[in-house]
Amino acid sequence: MSNKVRGLLVLMVFLSASAAASRAADDDETTDNPKFKFWAKFKPGATSTYTETTKLHGPEKANVPDGVEKKTITYRLLSVSKDKVVVVTTVVEEDFLSTVESAPTRITFPAKVKKTNLQAFMQEWNAKEGTDETIKVRGKEIKCKVRAGSHKVGDDNVEAKLCYSEEVPGGIVKRTRTTKDGEKLVAETTITLVSFAESK
Repeated sequence: MSNKVRGLLVLMVFLSASAAASRAADDDETTDNPKFKFWAKFKPGATSTYTETTKLHGPEKANVPDGVEKKTITYRLLSVSKDKVVVVTTVVEEDFLSTVESAPTRITFPAKVKKTNLQAFMQEWNAKEGTDETIKVRGKEIKCKVRAGSHKVGDDNVEAKLCYSEEVPGGIVKRTRTTKDGEKLVAETTITLVSFAESK
């Protein structure tokens, strides 16, 4: 093997290794976690409570009262540190003859997440900023930022919209999600903030 060819091979290996190292560095790069941010400014004990309704349009609607799944979801901030926040959530679901309350579930939001993970999450939904909206919650007007987007889940098209504000523990004020199979409506889900409280 000539010195010239050997030199080219060494250069190619070096460039490939540099590119791989650069990709690895990019993969390890972190960024602020927006879900951490929406809780971290509040004190433990802060809460947000939502109603979630899913109106079903397919055969599944026979499995729930009036074809509508109804849930009440409460989030309570358990602890805050510079590295993470921990939130406890409970869900009460309505059935034909009863309500069923789930066991409390802990959710941990780290302060930092991989930049690639956040980008993948946003790109999956093709989420883009929309026009600000004002939403009234128990007589209080809350000015909200808006993001909306859509993506495919199997054969279904899912459109989603999120209204959020830093005034609210957890940030979420309203979320909507519409699922269609072609032009056929499958389900419509609306999550609405009904109350929130800061810890005293």
